[in-house]
Parts: sequence; structure tokens; C-alpha cells
Amino acid sequence: MPYKLPPLTDEFISQMIFCMEDQETTYYLNVDSGELVESRMDAKALYLALPPWRPSDGYRTMEKFVSKLRNPIYRERLKAVLQSGKGVFRQFKDVLAEQVTLERLWYYFKEREIRKLILQWYEINDEAFRLESLGEEAPEEHPAHLILEDFSFTNDASTYKEELDSLYNEAKEELLSSNEYSLDDLKEVREDDRFLIALTLSAEAVGFVRYRTEGEITKILFYAIEKEFRGMGLFHALFDTLIENLETDEIIIPLMGDSLKIERMFEGANPVPINKTILLSTNTWRDASQLTNIDKRV
Repeated sequence: MPYKLPPLTDEFISQMIFCMEDQETTYYLNVDSGELVESRMDAKALYLALPPWRPSDGYRTMEKFVSKLRNPIYRERLKAVLQSGKGVFRQFKDVLAEQVTLERLWYYFKEREIRKLILQWYEINDEAFRLESLGEEAPEEHPAHLILEDFSFTNDASTYKEELDSLYNEAKEELLSSNEYSLDDLKEVREDDRFLIALTLSAEAVGFVRYRTEGEITKILFYAIEKEFRGMGLFHALFDTLIENLETDEIIIPLMGDSLKIERMFEGANPVPINKTILLSTNTWRDASQLTNIDKRV
């Protein structure tokens, strides 16, 4: 008779990950009891060895994480660590610890990689197991929800005027140096312009979106993210928060300079290109977004 493995709940997956990462002990799954054990004491029971997770697997996962990291500052620093050859794991963790959001993204990424290995192991060892039975137990592909733990959002531009000016001037210089924009493209702030600002937990402004509502359309006029926080999903979180609080049906987004890379972020919402801008239905974005029903702390 075919045996059946225990339900693949979040709790059981967490237990398996803990056992797999323990390099000092070999664990087994007692199929009869559904428990993870350190030894095969019951001669009548069926035991399965857990999928291996060796230091070499951890190193390859670090390489994969760095290759996908879009933040140029930390990508280069972590590359240097991986090439140093000495105390790589400790150095890697030390760099991540400097930026709590990056650290969260790493642990999320690593857990997702180990989960994939566990799912493959389940498929091989359980004839009754099917991936679709997991439902919501499968990890999310886009960890934008992690950003909400490290940032809050506010519309209070007057309190953060100095920091916003600094972010704006830095981003403007980047655009102008690319020879793709003129000063005419970077219009000054009007009284009816509004801001959505991303704040760290220490209340430091590290990103913003400037926008204006004209009739039934909202126009994003400018946006900037501090270099240290780019490529971590902060703009995605800013945009989600903005959409959740808009009353207009459509929004126009300019794709500026290096941020042209974010165009793929909007693919699921059927954007309409307008030169270097795209027109987006706010309702379609809400339907496609993975951040529905979350307190945005605006």
C-alpha cells in the first residue's frame, strides 16, 4: 500500500528547514508517526532521509541571491565577499546585517530555495502528493510584504522637505547626466502636487512619489529612491500604497532613466505605453497586486 507523507503545513516545513540546516545532526522522517527524528530506533517503522542541505548548497544560494539583487551597492559588496575565500558565511551575514530590509529579503530568498527542495522531495517520495494541494502554503514569488515591516508611508511633505529636496536633486542629476532628459522634463513643484514618502523605522525619508490629480487621471510627476534602498521592492510598496489611496480610475507613470527596468512590474496590469510613460487602470492594478487588504500605515 502506498504510504502518505504528513501534510505539508507551514509548521512542518519550518521543522524540516531547521533539521536540514543543522549540520551537526542527521534527521529522518518517521513515515508511520509523521515525526522528524534523529535516529531510526523502531525497526518496524519506515524512515526517509531528509533532502540534504550542505554548506555548498548554502554558498550556491548566496551566489544566486547576489546575481538577482538589483541594488548595485550591496550587489558589488556581496560579490566581493563571495570571492574573498575566507569566512565567507560570516562576512555575508555581517554585510546583510547593515541593512535590515536586505537581510529580510535574503532569509526569505533562502527559505524559498529550501522550500523548493522540500517540494521536489515530496513529489518523489509521496505518490499521493500534488503541488496544487498546497494552495496558500506555497511561498509568494514577490516578497513586497516584507517591505511594510521596515517602512511606513506619509503624505506630510513639509516635515521632510530638506530630505525630499536632497533626494530630488540627486535623482535629477542622475537623469540629466544620462543625456536623455532636459530641464523641461523635470517640472518644479506646484501647490496642488502631492507626495507619498517612504520612511524608515527611524523616520528617515528614503524615497518618494510626487503626483498630481487632474480630472479622472492621476499623474506621477517624479519619484526617487535613495541608492542604498533601491532594488529591494521599495518603489513597489510606494506604488501599492499610492494606488490603495487614490480615487481616480487611471494613473500615468513616467519611466525615467534607470527606472525603465521597473516596466516589467506593471505587465500584469496591461499598461498602455505613451512614449516614455505608461497609462494604467488603478482598479486593474489593485486586482493584480499582491498587497491587497494590508495596512499601509499612511
